[in-house]
Amino acid sequence: MKPNVIFKDLSKIDYASAWDYQESLLKENIDVKSQFYKTASVGDTYAAATQSYLLFCEHPSVYTLGKSGFESHLLLNDTRLKELQVSFYKTI
Repeated sequence: MKPNVIFKDLSKIDYASAWDYQESLLKENIDVKSQFYKTASVGDTYAAATQSYLLFCEHPSVYTLGKSGFESHLLLNDTRLKELQVSFYKTI
């Protein structure tokens, strides 16, 4: 059986909102799986109805810095980022 994939066009959305939305979709799937494992009996096959998504979006210019990065790696200061209308996010 092929998984059902929901295609969603989020249009233009800021980076943080898109990230938060993806996190909420992930949480829904984790909750579905968690509920299945709480009620499953030994030998039950996993058949929880998690959902797959393909999200399309565009967001304004942004720089992200991962957990291994350092803010000193960023070549623009806050003032210059604001001038260029570029957002900055430190991701985990």
